[in-house]
Amino acid sequence: ATMSRNVASLRAAGLVRCSGSDTDARSVLVSSTAKGRAVVERGIVLLLRDIKDVMSRLDDTVLDAMVGLIDAARDSGSSP
Repeated sequence: ATMSRNVASLRAAGLVRCSGSDTDARSVLVSSTAKGRAVVERGIVLLLRDIKDVMSRLDDTVLDAMVGLIDAARDSGSSP
């Protein structure tokens, strides 16, 4: 699907609003609505719950390895 169709679907659902750009007549600015922000926040809560659930089942060896990988990425300047 094109970006325009994706944005149109989000707009129809009331999750974003669109406005014209002050500097470029060809551009459309897309911003989230309160409803859209609430959907994202709920999604984050559910994602974090799922991550917590999965991580609670990992043994210390695996968790230590994950911490090592995260530290190595952080030290190398990589973004997660």
